[in-house]
Amino acid sequence: MFNDEEMLAIREQYEERIAAEVEKREELEWQVRRALAAIRDSEKDARKAADQMSRVHATLAALLSPGEAAPAPEPKRQPRRSSMPPRPAPKLPPPLPPASKTSASPPVRRGPLPPRELPGYRRLVA
Repeated sequence: MFNDEEMLAIREQYEERIAAEVEKREELEWQVRRALAAIRDSEKDARKAADQMSRVHATLAALLSPGEAAPAPEPKRQPRRSSMPPRPAPKLPPPLPPASKTSASPPVRRGPLPPRELPGYRRLVA
C-alpha cells in the first residue's frame, strides 16, 4: 500500500485542491453578490426615474390646463409581443349533413378486417 510519506503527500495535494476550490467558490459568490447589488440599484434608479417622470407629467399637465388640476393618468400597459407569428386557426372538416329520417338502412358497423393471405408469410393458427 502507501507509506507515511506518500500518504502525507496525497493529503497535501487534497488540501491544496480544497483550498483552490474554496477560493473559486468565494470569488464566484462575490461576483454574484455584486451582480445582485447592481440589479437592485438599477431597480431603484428606474423607480426614481419613473416617479420623477410622473411629477414632470403632472407639472406639464397643470401648465397646459391651469383651470384643471387633475392627476396624471396612468399609462396603459402594452400587451407583450411575441417573436413568433400567431398560429393560424386549425382547419376543421365541414360538418356532416344531418341524417335523414326517411332512410331505413341500419347504421354501418365498422370493425376489424377479416384476415387475408399475405404473400411470403404463412398464417399461424394458435
